[in-house]
This record gives sequence, structure tokens and C-alpha cells, in this order.
Amino acid sequence: MTGAIKMMFAGFCVVLLLNLPLNAQQTFGNWKITPATDGNSFAMVVTNPTTPLNIESEMDYQVDNAGVPSKAMVTFKTGVHRGMSAEEVDFYWSLLKGAEAYWDYTQAQGKVNSFTSESEQIPFSFLGRTVRVISKEGKYFVGILSQNTNTPDWFALTIKGNRILFYRKAVKEIQAIK
Repeated sequence: MTGAIKMMFAGFCVVLLLNLPLNAQQTFGNWKITPATDGNSFAMVVTNPTTPLNIESEMDYQVDNAGVPSKAMVTFKTGVHRGMSAEEVDFYWSLLKGAEAYWDYTQAQGKVNSFTSESEQIPFSFLGRTVRVISKEGKYFVGILSQNTNTPDWFALTIKGNRILFYRKAVKEIQAIK
């Protein structure tokens, strides 16, 4: 009888795990990511961030479904909290690898299309959109993708207003959110 009860309990646990929503809070890197109820934004929180001054205890970002932070709050170790300026939002987002955590989360949710060919044409659906480019060295770049029509072995990403060229044979993967 105990063996049957154990099997029923194990089966019950499996059913519970399979029914957990994939969009519940998850952790990637130092970031806790929680989708908002509206389905169009995310709360991303990093605790005890490694910063130049090391005086912050938490940073709470609001991120749209393209992975772009719109605003953030910082809580200092003294307990004081305030909104961050646009410059601070961008600086700490980059420093603490917020975009990388967001894309890893989105990929884990099965919401990322991937392109890996060095010779085929980049899919039209990727052009003009925010994408993540992963180099063969494992570095990540997030920006708006454009094709370089005169030189098909190259493409460009616009990152914070700067157009950067990429050699396709140095790129492992290009990802776009579905």
C-alpha cells in the first residue's frame, strides 16, 4: 500500500509541475523577472547589484515586451529610494547585463526565433526589428537590424543611435522575439 501511495504522490507532483505557468517569476543571472498582468511589460529586479559605488541594495526596472527599460527605481542600503534618471537607467541596465537576462528569459519561454546561417539571406522578418546578435566569441549585442545591401556578408545593428557593422561569418546566431 505504501508503494501505491508513493506513486500517487509522485504522479501528483509531476502534474503540479507540468501545470506551473512558464511565465511565472524566474531568475536569470542576478535578475528576478516577473511578467506584468497586462502581458506587455515585465518587472525586473536586481538585488545587491555590483556597482561602482556599491551603495545600492536593489534596482527595480519596468521593461517593455521588446526588452527596453522604460523606468527604474533604486533603493539604497540606507533604505532611501528614488526614481532613476534616463541616463542612470541606461548605464546600470548595460552594466548589470539587464538586456542579456531579458533575452535569456524570453528564449526560455520559447518566444525567440533564431537564425544561424552564414550564407542564407537574413529573414526579412528580422529586418528593422530589435534583435540579439551572439558572436562566435559569445558576446551579446542588442540593436535594430538592417541589411547592408552592397555587401551581403555584412549587416548592421543600430545600438543607441550608432550604426555598427557585423561580419556574418563572425556571428553565431541572430535572435528576434516572436
